[in-house]
Amino acid sequence: GAMAASMSPDVAWLQVRVGSGVGVVENMLWEDVAAMRDEGLDAAQTQEVVAFDREIYGLAMAGATREAGNAAAAKYADRPWFKTLYPKGFSTSENGWAWLRANGAIESVDYLRKVRCPVNWYFGAIDGNVPTARSAPRVLQALIDAGNPDFAVTVLPSDHSFFADVPRDKPVNGQHPYTSYAVQLPLRNDDGTLRIAPALVQKNADTAGA
Repeated sequence: GAMAASMSPDVAWLQVRVGSGVGVVENMLWEDVAAMRDEGLDAAQTQEVVAFDREIYGLAMAGATREAGNAAAAKYADRPWFKTLYPKGFSTSENGWAWLRANGAIESVDYLRKVRCPVNWYFGAIDGNVPTARSAPRVLQALIDAGNPDFAVTVLPSDHSFFADVPRDKPVNGQHPYTSYAVQLPLRNDDGTLRIAPALVQKNADTAGA
């Protein structure tokens, strides 16, 4: 979204839901930490995994061969966490390695500094996929640097999905959720603060132009 808005004058308005404000690799590392937590790794093991990932990602971004990445990974093969994460051994695909080389250094804020159309950027405070505490200030500063006259950066009490956990037999705003997706949308309170509330989007509805 930010990339397109920075390159095309045809973008009249940019709305982003839980878009990261850190670089691609830094965001991947944040996701890795969340994945390690799900795997039951402790803090020391997680720190080792992050160092491992950073080394492998760095090799790809520096133009090293995929074989060099696999060889570097072999140094960690005796670590207990390695066997947990890679029971069949570590190996990268050519496509994945090429993608990382081409995209690992991309920073969304570099494009945001060129965006002048109105921007609404939403974060989830408990997002496991995006480091909100680091991202929100960077997005805000990039829009200020751009001299953008019309933007809002909002952190909502939500996770990454923004989907509402609504039982299928519980009505939402008087409607049954069986044939709809329950999502969370920001609403303005009387005192000007924001809150999120469940709403329904029909599964057969075209919302592309919404």
